[in-house]
Amino acid sequence: MTLLLSPKFWLAIAFAAVVAFAGVQTLRVAGGKADLSELRSEFADYRAAAAETARLAARAERAEEQRYQDNTRKVVDDARTETVAARAAAGRADIAAERLSGQLAAFRAAADRARADPAAAGRGQGEPAGDPIGVLAGLLERADARAGKVERYADALRIAGATCERYADGLQPAQGQAPP
Repeated sequence: MTLLLSPKFWLAIAFAAVVAFAGVQTLRVAGGKADLSELRSEFADYRAAAAETARLAARAERAEEQRYQDNTRKVVDDARTETVAARAAAGRADIAAERLSGQLAAFRAAADRARADPAAAGRGQGEPAGDPIGVLAGLLERADARAGKVERYADALRIAGATCERYADGLQPAQGQAPP
């Protein structure tokens, strides 16, 4: 029993407890450092994966933007080409209309000459001077002028509508991509 009362005994037990506590704490710190090292490694892997994902997403976004720009350029170029073709067709129609107008003017002149010469027309001086060819020529000229205006307007609307449709189709996401 004297051993239990001895201060050296209690000092030895206290020292052993402190050493055991320090050993346990050392093991806990070592385990914590290992966990921290593992977490740092996992976090580094996560950051690398996130950076790669962001890089790929940025590349895909740039590719999609480039596709949109290419589509827009193509649509605008096609619209310009169609407009030039429509204007050329309208120019050819104007030339044909001028030829028709010239032919109608020749018919009018012939009709006027025939009216001026009553013997040629087989009429007497007192008959009314009706001008059916003149009326028809005037009607055809006005109809042709209006048809030209309507044709130009219809061409412009058709080209604008087709351009809008192609542009809208080009804004759709590329095959296999989710919409933005």
